[in-house]
Amino acid sequence: MVALAGQVAAVYLARRGQASFGEHLSNVSMAAAFGSVVWVLIGPHLTRKTRNLAVGCLAVTPTLMSRATDPLLFTGFDEQLHMRTLEDIVASHRLFEANPVLEISPRYPGLEAVTVLLHECGLPVMVAALAVILAARLVLVTVLCDAVEQLTESPRAGGLAVAVYAVSPQFVWFNSQFSYQTLSIPLALATVSLLGRARDADNPLPLFGGATVCMFGVAVTHHVTSFLLTVFLLVWTLSERGSARIRVAYGALTAIASTLAWAVVQRSTLEQYFGPMLDDLASELTGGVRRQAFEDSAGTATPLVDKLLLLYYAVALTMTALALLVLTVRWQRQRAHDLYYWNPQLLVLALSLAIPVLLAARIVPKGVEIFTRSSSFLFLPLSFVVVNYVRRLDWWDVKLGDRPVEDVGPAPGGRRPLSAHLVAVVLMSGVFLGGYVLGSGPAWARLPGPYMPAADSRSMDPENLAAVEWAGEELPSGSRIGGDRVSSALLASRAELWPVYEGLGGVKTPELFVADEWGLRETDLAGALKIRYLYVDRRLADQPPPFGYYFATGEIDAGRQLTDLQLTKFDRVPAIELIYRHGPVSIYDLKGLGLPEYRNGWVGSTPRASPVQQLAVGLMVGLLLGGATRSRLWPRIVSQAAGLRRAAGAALTGAVILAGACMFSVGLLLAHVWLTPLTVLSGAMVVVLANPGASADRLRSGAAALTWRRVFKAALLSVPLAAIIGFSVLDAAQEDIVRVEQILDDPTAVHVDVEE
Repeated sequence: MVALAGQVAAVYLARRGQASFGEHLSNVSMAAAFGSVVWVLIGPHLTRKTRNLAVGCLAVTPTLMSRATDPLLFTGFDEQLHMRTLEDIVASHRLFEANPVLEISPRYPGLEAVTVLLHECGLPVMVAALAVILAARLVLVTVLCDAVEQLTESPRAGGLAVAVYAVSPQFVWFNSQFSYQTLSIPLALATVSLLGRARDADNPLPLFGGATVCMFGVAVTHHVTSFLLTVFLLVWTLSERGSARIRVAYGALTAIASTLAWAVVQRSTLEQYFGPMLDDLASELTGGVRRQAFEDSAGTATPLVDKLLLLYYAVALTMTALALLVLTVRWQRQRAHDLYYWNPQLLVLALSLAIPVLLAARIVPKGVEIFTRSSSFLFLPLSFVVVNYVRRLDWWDVKLGDRPVEDVGPAPGGRRPLSAHLVAVVLMSGVFLGGYVLGSGPAWARLPGPYMPAADSRSMDPENLAAVEWAGEELPSGSRIGGDRVSSALLASRAELWPVYEGLGGVKTPELFVADEWGLRETDLAGALKIRYLYVDRRLADQPPPFGYYFATGEIDAGRQLTDLQLTKFDRVPAIELIYRHGPVSIYDLKGLGLPEYRNGWVGSTPRASPVQQLAVGLMVGLLLGGATRSRLWPRIVSQAAGLRRAAGAALTGAVILAGACMFSVGLLLAHVWLTPLTVLSGAMVVVLANPGASADRLRSGAAALTWRRVFKAALLSVPLAAIIGFSVLDAAQEDIVRVEQILDDPTAVHVDVEE
């Protein structure tokens, strides 16, 4: 809670021009959030309950801290792309509506489908999205913790594995985003863990069932994760021996079937998505393109503290990989096989050793993306290998032996000195901060600040938000519009417009911006692009784009800064009408050029059901479910669910429920069934009334568990936590709501009604 308060204070200071002090406070807060968890996990006495709370805090706290920069708006560029897919589902009540900025997203709608299910139950879209992110984060850490505990028979090792995984560059930021990887990785990890348990289980069927649900959830959520999971299961199958190979092979075959079945339908989209990425990587490796160390494309230097943290992080990872390699060779020569070490050993170790190799590949621009994206997967085996070797070194003797299961501290033989405890926390916190700095991007991107061109969160300021809100209200849905990279993402996700980057004959929108004058050629280009509107922010000429491009990689005149002459030429063309202007942002209508109007994407009206229809559907569904609970099949269903809970444990059961919710929602949307809060509530009431005895028992047991002591503890934590979050929301509202309304109500602004 103190760490979260520190981050909120850092954001508050950054918005008021104290960015330097805010950055230091933010780093200290992040280190405190991680260090406090490590302090508990390596303490002399540790209960399983305390460990679970610690890893839960490690999942939730950094997520809330990353959201503190703006709790009212998703500020990640990728998040805006997925919000477009989510908004299309909410508006159309169906899947696979085209996405103008990320074509692959609607084809893998698992994340959005779970969010829609919560929205159908009554949660606002933004709240539902945050709830899904937090649920996925909790599943990730609890499944990893449970898997390592099962493999090592050490509860402490499970918690430490989560701490090691948390130093991944993507743990804090990218895997806390509203992006498909946030959901797919926990489900993939749960699949591997369930199959690992099934290898030697007496009755593997419940575990196979849970793994199948998770694999289907991965297949409809993220293409890369599903492909990597399939490859991993195939290699695992080949590495296994004896009867366990058959059981792992079931998982591999199921993964192949689910992944290919979904991918075949999306084949053309996948080719268009991966093709340019592979071409870019090949050209960078062969063409000599290299990144400048500690400097972005606009020439902004990395602060000294960040440089030191990044160097420390790289050295720590490299030394860890070398130590693992040396220890493996030594122990293999001594044939010191550990019974608790998971086979296949070499596969897990090889995946871990790939981390420093990919870290070195960051010298090319595409290598940055490859390392950061792959780190989410490679740090999973690294976390197990590191913890397992720490156990071999007998620094933490964490075997339970004949001690109580609640006490998983070190065995008798002496307590570690406090100084060693503190040094371990400081060293690990430094590595965590290095990963956080590496994964969250440049220092200027981690906290709010003045506008920067094409700079993701720093380009989402009140001026742009106000213009996008006006465009969403005044321009027809699906209208084709040209703009810079970040503005296009906002126009797609928040205004339901259709940003255009490339048109017929390979012409591209940047060609309209880089021209010094508007002539017949530009009119022809606009016709080929089929653009009706242009979104122009004159601040693009203030400085070069920090990521090297205003619109997209490979744009025309890449690396050259736009000029005021280029961005103001539209005012000198009589046929181009200015329909919006406030400050530096303008929106132009090209209708006067004689160009036909085109609209793309979802442009219809949202289907509406009357309250009577919603109530009727809810009652019908409730009767079916109520009848099912009183049928002879219900005890068998309950028995199978209980069998899965006993065989898989609470963490994996939660993962299966999350994957099941994903598949259930996808199935409803494919069947064109849309739930509403009234439908859900009426159906639930019928189920309760159909089973009054069971409902009363659950109510009594819940009331009995709600003691005054627990209520007091909850209030003691929730009241200050609510105050911290409330302050963060109010601070963000001044920018996202109050300032935006002031801009829209400004009498000096240009607002022209547009005829459809």
